[in-house]
Amino acid sequence: MDWAEATGAHSWSKLYDRYYRKQQMYRLAWGDEIDLAKMKVAGAPFAGPVALLRDSSKISMVTASTLRNSLNIYSAAGVLLAEIPWKKGKVVDMGWTEKEKLVVVLDDGSVLLYSVDGRLVQSFNLGDEFKVDRVLQACIWKSGVVCLSRAYALVYVDDFAEPLPRRMPRLQEPEAPPTCMAIIPPELAPSKGLEVLLAIGKTILTVDVAGITDQKLTAGPLRCISVCPNGKMLACFTHDGFVWVITTDFSKNLSEFPTKSQVPPQQLVWCGTDSVVLYWDKMVLMVGPYGDWVKHSYEEPLRLLPEVDGVRIISNTLQEFLHRVPEATVDVFKIGSCSAGAMLVDALDQLERNDGRAHDTIRAIREMDGNGLQNAVDTCLAAAAHEYDVPLQQMLLRAAAYGSSFLQMRSPLLMESTTTLLRALNAVRDSAIGLPITKTQLERLTPAAMVERLAQRNHHYLALQLCQWLQLDARPVVVHWACQRILSGGSLSDDQLHREINERLKAVTDLGLPSHSA
Repeated sequence: MDWAEATGAHSWSKLYDRYYRKQQMYRLAWGDEIDLAKMKVAGAPFAGPVALLRDSSKISMVTASTLRNSLNIYSAAGVLLAEIPWKKGKVVDMGWTEKEKLVVVLDDGSVLLYSVDGRLVQSFNLGDEFKVDRVLQACIWKSGVVCLSRAYALVYVDDFAEPLPRRMPRLQEPEAPPTCMAIIPPELAPSKGLEVLLAIGKTILTVDVAGITDQKLTAGPLRCISVCPNGKMLACFTHDGFVWVITTDFSKNLSEFPTKSQVPPQQLVWCGTDSVVLYWDKMVLMVGPYGDWVKHSYEEPLRLLPEVDGVRIISNTLQEFLHRVPEATVDVFKIGSCSAGAMLVDALDQLERNDGRAHDTIRAIREMDGNGLQNAVDTCLAAAAHEYDVPLQQMLLRAAAYGSSFLQMRSPLLMESTTTLLRALNAVRDSAIGLPITKTQLERLTPAAMVERLAQRNHHYLALQLCQWLQLDARPVVVHWACQRILSGGSLSDDQLHREINERLKAVTDLGLPSHSA
């Protein structure tokens, strides 16, 4: 079988020496009622839910749905998780915390936090000055929010757990308002404090608690700016149509790319740390680190949701994932690859076709170098762990198992851990759950945090299964379930609830979970 064709290797895009691919994850379940062109959209990182609210600044046909405006939260598969009737006021920005709470910033300085199931869990105000001057722009990061008023005052909260508004130096009134705003979060900033980047006129001002620094740039006005996920690079779209990438300390010019469009994109985001992605109406442009580019055309409005290892592309009907192809996958499936991993896949194909040359291929792999066969097995396992398609995962695991049978020193631990990981990933990726997380994202998020998010969505049984498979502490899941059961007890008496919870807790301990999680 031509596995390169099955993986879509023919459609990979090469930018310099790196391959990128776009994979469909879901056909979205929300149907035909959503028009993203008329919506404010906020996607939670790590393949999290998507919040949609009708954008009052966009012209819409008057229908029953537009008359009853609501803030809706959907899973990544488009399944409705919560519907919040919206009468709170004008929304400036929306984002998500690291605990998967939806943050909504209103123009009067109010900040509202909602759980995934639509409950208002926290609210506070950044100060009375916003009731007069209003919020001009806002930026949200995983633990905080910063707002710029129309009087050019900057106020921020850096910890939602203790929302104490703090003031940064006020800007002297510029000749024109900032064209765009971005932040370097405290954990990524060299100063370990929040840094706000404001594009004003031809330059960028960097604001922190210590003061305001004019970077003395001349490329402006800048229409869009976006900070790299590692906080070290800044992508800018200039007034004359260039994508300009510089370091965030403004000491080095890294690249310039002419888009030949003076119309600014609707979005400019990073795809990992290697490339930037721009979205104009019906077109997505990816620009690589050395000026290579690739264009994707669409007939629907889109939103780009950046992740640590790629970009989720959400349209009215589909969710796709644009990302760099993992090295192990390139090693195995690149067209014309003669690597040990690719040869091991060929050997498996020959074996399954009863072709006697399978053993000759294994012999050739062993002769490549002393560790050729072990490297081939490890590469196939690594490729399987990064793969989204289940049949490809299974094929790569079979190839690794076949290669392992010829090793004198066999260790089943890597095979076992990879199989367990894929079992967990495939379970949460199911459209009923709607969490299309990648291996790279899971490593950054941690399995314990993923289990916590499942519990917050009331997928307690699956969360307990993951605790069993991944040997995690199940106590937080059990406690969350018990609290939810008490809150939704309905007509049950306290004694009835007590008996039910005790029976379920006994059943949980019978699952064979680690003893410390009972």
